[in-house]
Parts: sequence; structure tokens; C-alpha cells
Amino acid sequence: LLKSLKYKGNYEIGVLLGSWYGHHLKNKIQADIILPVPIHQDKLKKRGYNQSTAIAEGIQASLDIPVDQSSVVRKKKTSTQTKRHKVERWSAMKGVFEVVNPAELSGKEVLIVDDVITTGATIFSLCETINEHGPESIKVVSIATGK
Repeated sequence: LLKSLKYKGNYEIGVLLGSWYGHHLKNKIQADIILPVPIHQDKLKKRGYNQSTAIAEGIQASLDIPVDQSSVVRKKKTSTQTKRHKVERWSAMKGVFEVVNPAELSGKEVLIVDDVITTGATIFSLCETINEHGPESIKVVSIATGK
């Protein structure tokens, strides 16, 4: 399902998975905003959408928490992480994200949504960047973990 979402243009699979996941998260998680892991503009143009946003929109439908797609951007383009060794993944993610709207994060409970967490390098980098702007808390959810 995730390969179909990510590589075959099936956005609706992400929304469906997110909705299902959000239903299971209901009454178990508190957040003020949902933040899908940003992808670089070049990848967004090529794919046509952010797969984490699709999942976040499904979660939003179940939890009625707004999705924030504008407060954080991916400023550095990185090649796919799937072919990198663990150490290379962590090195590649340094300084990748930038907070462009810090007021939206300050004092908020932020729920980050990713499709797959493998080594945690992307999530760690994003959390580290967001944490500099004073959120109340940062929580992370993903549909899957990889190897």
C-alpha cells in the first residue's frame, strides 16, 4: 500500500490509511496541529503530492486537528534515503528543515506524521529543528517502520 501511495500516484490510499489510523488514535493522543514531514519542492513537483500530507489529511478527518503544511519547509534536496546506509542517512539529514512560521509552533502540541520511519534520521532532524521554536510537545506517528 505504501509503495502504491509513494510511487504510483495513489494519494487516496494515504488518506484512507490516515483516516483508519486517526480512528485508532482518537481519545489516545492530543495535539494542536498535525505536521506532515515536508518534502522538497522538486520532489513535490515530480510526484504531485506529499505522501505524508495524504496520511495527515486522513488523520485530520478522524481527529479534527488542523494540518499545517506551511510552518516548516524542506530547504535541502536529498536523494532517496532507501539506498543509504544508516550512518549516511543521519549525515544527509543535517540542516534539511527550516521553520518559516515559528509562531505556529510556539507553545503548541505538534503531531508529526510520516509514512515510514526507518532509522529515525528524518524525524530526528525535523524534531530538532522544530524544538528550537518552543513547542509544548512533539509527538510522532507513522504508518510503518522499515529496515
